Amino acid sequence: MKLVKQPRGSRVCGQACVAMLADTDLKNGIKLVGHVGGTWGHHLAAALKRAYVPCADKLVRGEPDGDALLFFKYPSNRRHWVVWYDGKYYDPLEGIFRRVPKYLRRAQITSHLPFFLP
Repeated sequence: MKLVKQPRGSRVCGQACVAMLADTDLKNGIKLVGHVGGTWGHHLAAALKRAYVPCADKLVRGEPDGDALLFFKYPSNRRHWVVWYDGKYYDPLEGIFRRVPKYLRRAQITSHLPFFLP
């Protein structure tokens, strides 16, 4: 999977995650989601289905058993999407990691959207 970065200070982490899974660029990820700014699970599920990426219809509470889009929530109520794929975190803000990046350790995975890549 190719990492798609979001611009610093932007709110397009969900769109960047869609772009990664759809194997496209951020511009097309935004187009698939249909807007710039904050996203929810149903936005991302619909965008992935438009890109023919098999995924669940809605978010599942808690941490995933397999590959998924992870929804992190900070105590400050800030939120962030990250792709968990093949044992790695693909974080559109910071890069690719085998462990949760330091800046996300204060956050909690509240839910996830499973996807199924071949």
